[in-house]
Amino acid sequence: MTKNTAIMCLGGGVFLFILGAVRLWNQGDWVLLILSILIIAFSTSSLLKIKNSE
Repeated sequence: MTKNTAIMCLGGGVFLFILGAVRLWNQGDWVLLILSILIIAFSTSSLLKIKNSE
């Protein structure tokens, strides 16, 4: 994964996190929130790997 791809994934994860938090608040549905946390975690991990390899 390139640095730009990891940043785009991180941005998408943050966007999904916001949508998931709204959905949790309104409907009590946890699924989107949990998936977004996983996307953010893997994107952050990828960015840290890229940073350490440079």
